[in-house]
Amino acid sequence: MKKKISQNIEEYLETIYRLCQKYSYAKTSSISKNLGVAPASVTQMLIKLKRDNYVKYNPYKGAKLTNKGIKVAENIIRKHQLLEKFLYEILGIEKKFVHEYACKMEHNLPDEVERKLCQFLKFPTCCPHGRVIPACNFNFKTCVECTKSKNFNYRDLILVPLVYMQEGKRAVISFIRGNEKFVKNVMDLGLNIGDEIKIIENNPITGIIEIKTSEKTLEIERKVAANIFLNRNNKENHG
Repeated sequence: MKKKISQNIEEYLETIYRLCQKYSYAKTSSISKNLGVAPASVTQMLIKLKRDNYVKYNPYKGAKLTNKGIKVAENIIRKHQLLEKFLYEILGIEKKFVHEYACKMEHNLPDEVERKLCQFLKFPTCCPHGRVIPACNFNFKTCVECTKSKNFNYRDLILVPLVYMQEGKRAVISFIRGNEKFVKNVMDLGLNIGDEIKIIENNPITGIIEIKTSEKTLEIERKVAANIFLNRNNKENHG
């Protein structure tokens, strides 16, 4: 069973994660502004988070997440986005309110409920605001496996969707999100769990990602690439 992490720590890690999507480091002043906390309190927390191996912290640069920190941050962001999806598409809550409501629930959503919510929503790709939802933290290779299993364990891997991979990078396919038909379509392209691929071109304008496998070169649409997840554990940082 996973150790319970305090809501305060989750909020710090989530904030650092989002800031590091824009900048190399999350500065103390930026964290302070986002959380509405005094800079001195932020510094104390960053020292604690560094001690517990959630962040790498340099007083002159700021903080960035370790793999351990990334896993916690992505898990809480995933829960937040699933809740937004549920509130907006199922309950019909106005989009302008779903972020606020999801914030109030995300820290208390059990993992088993998260799993069932994802299945109920049919393994969604994006939140109502168009952001790609992170992969789950359960040790399955596909969503099809998840639906057929009563029990679950947690994966050690840090996964990134193909749609976010940089040109020239190599990585291994570790998880495919979607229903049975989608998974089959991906595998029919010649992409399987465990395959190493190289990103040749990632063009947001054309919406096409060109990749190379050991056998051929493929062009993948971004909406498909958002559901193919690659192992990034060799990157001991965030970004």
